[in-house]
Amino acid sequence: MRVSGLFSGPKQGLPQGRSMPKNPEPKLSITKSGANGDINHYRLTKKKNEEDMAILVISSKELEQLNRKGYEFSPGDLGENIFVENLPIDQMKQDTFLNFESGLSLQFSRICDPCSKLNQLPNIGRDRIKNLLEDAIGLRGWYARVAVEGDVSIGDVVEVQGISSN
Repeated sequence: MRVSGLFSGPKQGLPQGRSMPKNPEPKLSITKSGANGDINHYRLTKKKNEEDMAILVISSKELEQLNRKGYEFSPGDLGENIFVENLPIDQMKQDTFLNFESGLSLQFSRICDPCSKLNQLPNIGRDRIKNLLEDAIGLRGWYARVAVEGDVSIGDVVEVQGISSN
């Protein structure tokens, strides 16, 4: 598996208070408090920068499933920081580690539940948010804490440690 997208933000030019979609980045420096330059409005205002929510990781498989349901999402749209090709989402569980070739290590802490802030996306708005909240359950990625700080770049190899045997 490889990293095929990195994002921080919010995307330049968005109205204040919006945190999605995010800017594409060629490289991210990641510390215990998250990706440098990133803002997760919910984590910042409601969760007091909780380290269990430092990074949001999503797989190409999750995005594909949402797009098959009629959405038109691109990497970065859902607020994720790291987009990984073919991460086996059906085998992920809490405390699974993602180890990157750079030495960065992330530990999944919890599934990211879809939230009403997704109505910020231009192709969702108020008209489609209710359907998306139902359709995106289990498909919005995983929050992760940072086990080992480091940099990550597009194309980096990712290894999974501790996946479920189901």
